[in-house]
Amino acid sequence: MLNRTTRRISTTHAGRELYDRCIQAEAIVEDAERVVKDLRDEPVGVLKILAPYTLGLTVLEPALIEFRRRYPQVRLELTLDNQPLDLIEHGFDIALHRGKLPDSGYMTRTLGQSRSLLVASPSYLDRAGRPELPEHLLQHSLLVLGRAQPTTWRLQNTSGSSVQIIVHPDIASNESMALVRQAVGSAGIALAAVQLVRRHIERGELEVVLPDWQRATDTEVALLFPSQATLDRKVRLFIDYCVEIFAQFPDLAPDKIRRAAVVPIGR
Repeated sequence: MLNRTTRRISTTHAGRELYDRCIQAEAIVEDAERVVKDLRDEPVGVLKILAPYTLGLTVLEPALIEFRRRYPQVRLELTLDNQPLDLIEHGFDIALHRGKLPDSGYMTRTLGQSRSLLVASPSYLDRAGRPELPEHLLQHSLLVLGRAQPTTWRLQNTSGSSVQIIVHPDIASNESMALVRQAVGSAGIALAAVQLVRRHIERGELEVVLPDWQRATDTEVALLFPSQATLDRKVRLFIDYCVEIFAQFPDLAPDKIRRAAVVPIGR
């Protein structure tokens, strides 16, 4: 296994091969020991979670009770913030993210795609009229996620045609639930996620506007976490649990491939 001279010792080819195999075997044994330990030990410690307000309050937070029931030794620290925070810098184990995924180098696990519809209260539509075409939206009060400055709504109908509408918000907010409440209160027309407005629609508080049209691109919902985070069993269990609870929301439909000509519309 060794080549010996009076001045040096070096490994033979067989010796190097044996050494490499031993290193691999050691890694396999360590991994097996970790797996067995995970199966035997109950997850413990603090799990620090970052989530945006709307998804955090409507989907994630209500489900934490069941997660704690299953794993009572795991303590949860939930931070709600719509700003993208660096997980490692701020000490988070995992984040729930809605929107375009950042090029951050973090691992991701897709949970679904969020669809958005145009909605308004029946009383607002009775007063202001019901749009029949996308360009008719420009004659209405519009409630927009973002800032009070011109933005673009890209809509697509069931036949695959798309339009871009330059929107001048009458009310703007960085929080989707605030816009839904404004729509329920007859303030105007909002473009909102289906899971936020379904119950209001079922109760007759909101009505779908231009039912053949919706946001052209579904919004991705995913988990972000550092690559080493999955070595922690409580993180892996939380990922599996999020996949389970988001699967219960049929409105988080898979994204559809959409190809259509875009027709700009403006005031």
